[in-house]
Parts: sequence; structure tokens; C-alpha cells
Amino acid sequence: MKAIEKTLTPEGWMDSKIGKVFTANGALKVPMRVAQKQAGWLFDWLSDYNEAMENGVRLAAYRTGLEQGLSKEQAASIAKNLTVNFNRKGAITQQAGALFAFFNASVQGTARVAQTMFTMEPGKPKTIRLSPFGMKVVAGGMLLGVVQQLMLAAAGFNDNDPPQFARETSLIIPTGGKTYVSIPMAQGFRILPSIGRTAMEFAMDGFKHPTERILNLVSQLTNSYSPIGGSGLSIQSITPTPLAPIAALSENKDFTGKPIARQSSNKAIPGYTLARDTSSTLGTLIAQGINSLTGGSKYLSGVVSPTPDQVSFLLSQFTGGVGKEVNKADQTITSMVTGDPLPPYRIPLVGRFIGNASSPASEGTDFYANVDNLNRIDTEIKGLRRDGDMAGIAQVRMQNPEAYLSTVATHAEQQVIRLKRQKFDMVKAGADRAQVQAIDAKITARMAALNRAVEAIQAARH
Repeated sequence: MKAIEKTLTPEGWMDSKIGKVFTANGALKVPMRVAQKQAGWLFDWLSDYNEAMENGVRLAAYRTGLEQGLSKEQAASIAKNLTVNFNRKGAITQQAGALFAFFNASVQGTARVAQTMFTMEPGKPKTIRLSPFGMKVVAGGMLLGVVQQLMLAAAGFNDNDPPQFARETSLIIPTGGKTYVSIPMAQGFRILPSIGRTAMEFAMDGFKHPTERILNLVSQLTNSYSPIGGSGLSIQSITPTPLAPIAALSENKDFTGKPIARQSSNKAIPGYTLARDTSSTLGTLIAQGINSLTGGSKYLSGVVSPTPDQVSFLLSQFTGGVGKEVNKADQTITSMVTGDPLPPYRIPLVGRFIGNASSPASEGTDFYANVDNLNRIDTEIKGLRRDGDMAGIAQVRMQNPEAYLSTVATHAEQQVIRLKRQKFDMVKAGADRAQVQAIDAKITARMAALNRAVEAIQAARH
């Protein structure tokens, strides 16, 4: 009877082996039980809110149709097909939808874009062409992208800020002081501003890296119109939705291209010690519990030893948008308590609409992008030197004058690693908050020094 009662208890899963992993060996059992009981109303409210918003738009379309003299049947048809008509399915939609979430919605959305942009004589595919309205949309969209790139350049933004994903999916409006407002664009049409923006970036950068620009546009086309995934030229784009989180962790990239977690070449280091400044408390506790349960210790990793950010990523994948916002709220509160800098995109709800390219997080993004670029250049130069191709080395350095900073970048990265390790030890020992913030300031200053050096060389080249 006890076994049956345990199985039928809603919270019984917490006593299983898997449950002990997610409750950090029972340490989070009571908080998670309370959350499970108390959060039901929130999920119900979100469901009702989404349904009310969608049906409200359909109702408005139905009433407008009646006011325009349409019959009730015609107005109802327009309202039903205004967004996604889930009653409309193709021959393989049910099977494909089981593997790839939003397959049906993506196909219908692409079809709606085609209906908006093109005309075709009935039954004659060869007559398909841009409609007059479609031509205006193409011209206006590409011009918008050109204007956006000019505004970003005038405001002093570089190629890494705002992040490429934000540039590709949103209209970025600089607001002064390296801050900006981000307005999401319609998925089916945002490729047009991207084409204009990419062309202008290519011209302003001296027509360098044409292959990368083309592949970037192909990736954006995949994001916009592929019904099986929207992660660009990545294994995630062809991975069935249930397995997508595993593919993302294997690549250490989320759907926006941002790194999911810090990584170390030393596999003996426990994953929970690789926490970022803004890693969630829940993720850290679960990561520590998993490491302990799989044979790890305070100093050595277990058989399974995820980082706090990997745990938080998986939790957000299983809990959806609500889980992501709750995770952001936890990180915001943690940042307020510890005084650690919080990237704007980590702020709940509003983080998607604002940004600051001068924040410590943005300095870090630029720093690691510069380090990666300089490492690539240095690797190419070393290969040419082994082949005795001195002319090739001279050409690479002429095209990339920042190559002389390769050694500086290596030393800077080592210094940042040492400072971060020192900070971790200080936080662990309960050091004064001001001392920890002083280490943060040194890290940011070292990153900024390399970033400014690269910017100065690139500015002199132009």
C-alpha cells in the first residue's frame, strides 16, 4: 500500500532517483513541493490570457468584416484564417508536428507571406512574380535595413553590439550613450531589412569576409522560413524538438547563438564551480547535487557534473516562457543582493526591448569575440610560417592589422581567468562586497583595454 500511495502522490516523483537529482538530494524538496502546488493558478492565468488575446484579435477582424459588408460566413472565415488555422493540416502535418513543434504554424505563416508578396495566375506556377505591393515591401524593407546600419554606425556600435540575433530579428533604435531600444519585427518579413543591413555592413567593412556574410544570410533565411527549426546553420535546426535541448547543450549555444555556459578544458573541475555571476541559485544547487550524487566532490567532478547555467537552460526548456522569466527574476534578485552586474537581456519582460552596449556584459561579449578572432588570425599565421609562406603572412597582417595584438589577447585572457578564479574564492570565503566589486572592476577594465586597442586599430584602417 505504501508503494501504491507513494506512486500516486503528485509529489512522489521527488523521492525517486531522478527526483533527488532535481531536488539537490532533497534539499529543495519542500520549496519545489510548495511551488508545484502554488503555481497552478499562474499557468491557468497565462493560458487564459493567451486565449483572450488571440480570440480578441479574431473577434475584431470578424466585426470589421461585417462592417465592410461581408456575410457572417465570409467574416468568420477571415477571422479564422487571420493567424494560424489549426484545423487546416496537410498530409504530413500530424506526423511532422509530432517531431517539430510549430511545424503547421510555420508552414501556414510562410504561405501567408507568399500570398502577401506574390501574384500568380490560377494553376500556372510559371507566372509567379512579385506583386506591386510586394515590390514596395521589398524595397522598403531593404532600405530600412540600410538606415538601421547607418544609425548604428553613427551611434558608435561595433559588429558585436547589439548582438547579431537582435539585429536580425528586431529594429534597433539607438537612444544615446550606447543604449538602444529593440522592437521585434515580423518573422516572415525580417529577412528583408537583414539583406539591406548586411549589404551595408559588408560595404562599410571594406567588402571583407564575403563568404561569412552569405552564410549568415542563408542562416537567417533558415530561421525565417524553415518549418523544422530556427537555429540557422546548426545541428539544432534539423533536430526534433524533444531532442533540441540536448543538441543545444552539445553545441553550447542557445537559439540566439549565445553561449549557454562557461566551459573549462580541465574536465576534472566540478561543473557547479563554473557558475557565472548571474547564474541562478536554483541551478547552482541542482548542479551541486548532481555532482555529489554521481560521485563528485568539492574539488573533483562526478560522472555527471553540469554547470548551473546548463541546468537552468534545461529547466527553462521544460517550463517554457514562464520558466525563462522566473529564471530571469531569480538572476535579477541575486544581482541586486550581490551587486554583480546584470546584462539588460536578463531583466524579466523588458529585457527583450532594451540594451546597453557599454555594460560589463557587453564588454565581455566584445572581449571574447576579439580573443576568438585574434586566435583565428594567429593560427593562420602559424600555419603559413610552418609552410615558409612569408608573403602569405604579410598579406594576412595587411588585411588584419590587429594581428599584432594576438600575444596581448592571450595574456589578457589569462589575466581575466585568474581574476575570475580569485573572485570565486573571495565570494566563497564570504569576502566583503566592496572587495568583490573591485575584482569585477579589474576584470571589466582588462577586457575594455583590449577592446579599445582593437577598435583603435580598426578605426585607423578605415
